[in-house]
Amino acid sequence: VVIGSDCPLLSLETLQSAIDSINRGESVLGPALQGGIYLFGVPKGVYLDYKDIFSGDSKEAYLFCNAMSNAGKKVNILNFYPDIDLPEDVELLASLLKAASLGKGCVKPLFRIPPNTHRVLSSSK
Repeated sequence: VVIGSDCPLLSLETLQSAIDSINRGESVLGPALQGGIYLFGVPKGVYLDYKDIFSGDSKEAYLFCNAMSNAGKKVNILNFYPDIDLPEDVELLASLLKAASLGKGCVKPLFRIPPNTHRVLSSSK
């Protein structure tokens, strides 16, 4: 399993789900809200030509799924999470944090905010 360093909301539960998928012989994809990938993994024995997939554009998730389909592998798609590539992405993350804090007790959150991520983003205005 390969994870990006730019996805501050990635949880231990999501990472465990990815590992479980690999152990079942499935590939796994963590799609970013912006169209890229924050996490991926392929089972042992599956060849993946990285240079044709990871080009930094919004087609990465599609290209990964297509490559796995061509290899005959099921893809377990995890929750969408924002990753941080541009200043606008920090603004999106701050908006999500604000919405999550307003909805406490009202709605089931789609993601769990790691405490240190929440602390850092809450302190920066």
